[in-house]
Formats: sequence, structure tokens, C-alpha cells
Amino acid sequence: TTGIDGNGFPNEKDWTLDIGLRLRNLLQQGNSFNVNMTRENDTELDPNLNTDLQKRADLCNDANADIFVSIHLNSASNPNVERYSNILF
Repeated sequence: TTGIDGNGFPNEKDWTLDIGLRLRNLLQQGNSFNVNMTRENDTELDPNLNTDLQKRADLCNDANADIFVSIHLNSASNPNVERYSNILF
């Protein structure tokens, strides 16, 4: 299991998967985008975290994509701390 524990709420991995699937559906509606997903359900590509991350990177590199989007949700006990981040490659 990766991501933050939801403490009784859905885990980060569940939220981010839902966001990713919704974003994919929106992008594919106009047939303008070809979307490749590293996951479409709650499964890992490999039980070893390092190997899993490498396989995800390989899928992205092999797709020769123009853009790569990685969705993450952050958590902090301090309400003044940003709870989202954008990382562009």
C-alpha cells in the first residue's frame, strides 16, 4: 500500500486513482488525446516498491508522451501548509 492512510477515510491511492480515471475520461471525450495509464485499478506492477516505480517509469518512457502527469495528495497537520503539489517532467 502506498500513500497516506486515510484514518477512516479513503487512502491517497484510492483518491488519486479516482482522479486519474476521471481525468483520463475527460481527456478522451473529444478523441484529441491518447491517454496511457500506469494503473487503472488498485494493483501494483510489482510487489517491490523500487521495481514497481521503475516499471511505471519504463511505461511512461516507452509511450514517448508529450506530457507526463503524476497525481499526488499531500497531508499536513499544519493548516498553513499547502496540501497539493505539481511536478512536471
